Amino acid sequence: SPDYWVPHSRDRELAALSKAVNEGETVFLHGVGGIGKTECAIQLANRLNPPRGAYLVHFQNSMKETILRMNFSGYQYVPKQKGLSLEELEEAEYRDRLDILREHYRDTVLIIDNFDADNKTLDELRREDAFKDFIGLDLKRIFTTRYPVGRKEWEIRELSETALLDMMRYYCSDSSITDAQYLAILKEIQNHTLTAMLIAKTLEESWGEVTPAAILDALRNSRLAQTHY
Repeated sequence: SPDYWVPHSRDRELAALSKAVNEGETVFLHGVGGIGKTECAIQLANRLNPPRGAYLVHFQNSMKETILRMNFSGYQYVPKQKGLSLEELEEAEYRDRLDILREHYRDTVLIIDNFDADNKTLDELRREDAFKDFIGLDLKRIFTTRYPVGRKEWEIRELSETALLDMMRYYCSDSSITDAQYLAILKEIQNHTLTAMLIAKTLEESWGEVTPAAILDALRNSRLAQTHY
């Protein structure tokens, strides 16, 4: 993930999202891959400033599997009865972990990152019993997803060109590269956040061997794999 956040680059989105979360809504930050959903979710959690902290959890194909793989410090499940089948043990541990979330994670924010599954639709994921269990917990919930959710105020779109220029100059210290050269690159990549960051890092780390002109040529001729990044 990027280690730089452009100040005020998402103020409008964060204001709308903060309002929704504080009103008890389960928020789904949606958009294409690499646009900055995770970073936006982290900034949203910082803005919400929950009294007992915020946690980022990577989604694991289902909400039940995600809860079963959450890392609780010092936690080790001990079965309360003997002779259970593997399926029964898993269900018992799942219920135990739900109790931990219910009792110890109030007043926290949980970010479920990359809420996507290759073989399931968003509606299918949301109909799962474990998803309903999770939604019923008394905590603030933020999901990031590539699924189109339909709520425009929750959609994370391209950063402004000004913000992207700021980011690219942060990652590339070469002052000889002009705004016009960066803007030409941004046009070719359709202002895609992650791609812009990778290109800026490539320009910085190549020590001049890769130039903006070479990047543009590769982009325009579909030969980006022949550059150094």
